[in-house]
Amino acid sequence: MKKFMLSILLLSIFPMLISCGSVSAKSNEVTFLATVKSVSDKIEVEADEGQNEFGTYLIVTTSQTKYYDKDGNKASKLSLVEGTRIKITYNGQVARSYPPQVAAQKIQLI
Repeated sequence: MKKFMLSILLLSIFPMLISCGSVSAKSNEVTFLATVKSVSDKIEVEADEGQNEFGTYLIVTTSQTKYYDKDGNKASKLSLVEGTRIKITYNGQVARSYPPQVAAQKIQLI
């Protein structure tokens, strides 16, 4: 009976293990709209109300962060000034510091 129960347990866990390995990186992307409050090493933004992210956030940028203008053409961090409206794409992870921080994968002017 123990062998039978063990077999059933293993058969029920196996599909879950296989499905966990096929998650694509794109499925973890999260976006939100915000207004730039200040730009330095980190970008301070005010996220729009009514979204998953709301309030003041610090956006951490790296050499991997890509910047785009309103038309989808490449831009630079220098195009961000106070009051600029942007769309931020990140991996879904939020550092629960004060204010919260996210590492931007992509920032696009809107």
